Amino acid sequence: KKSRFYVETRHLLDRNPSERYAMVYWSVMHFRLIVDVFSPTTGDRVLKSIADSIKSFVGDEGTYGHVGESDFVFCIPAKRLSATWLKHHSEVTLVSDTAMYTFKSTFGVYELDDLSC
Repeated sequence: KKSRFYVETRHLLDRNPSERYAMVYWSVMHFRLIVDVFSPTTGDRVLKSIADSIKSFVGDEGTYGHVGESDFVFCIPAKRLSATWLKHHSEVTLVSDTAMYTFKSTFGVYELDDLSC
């Protein structure tokens, strides 16, 4: 998983040395609560939904991967980076019989300026 993402990203950068890329790290805060309050199945559905959103956004212009329990990373051409898209996908809201819970995501964005690393 993790190594495949890095290998594919290295190939992407090597194939397109003149393109500027952005690397985005995405983590769902307090993900363990989703599993504990709702269920592991609900947690899996949340992760699948996030993965599908990232896959759709990245398309064939970049790479993406699930690199930890609730952590994702993707690499796309910097010109495609969209703060609006990130903001729109930054929250997951789940409703139980007694309450509504909103889980936020955090993002780290790094514009790659040295593709040799």
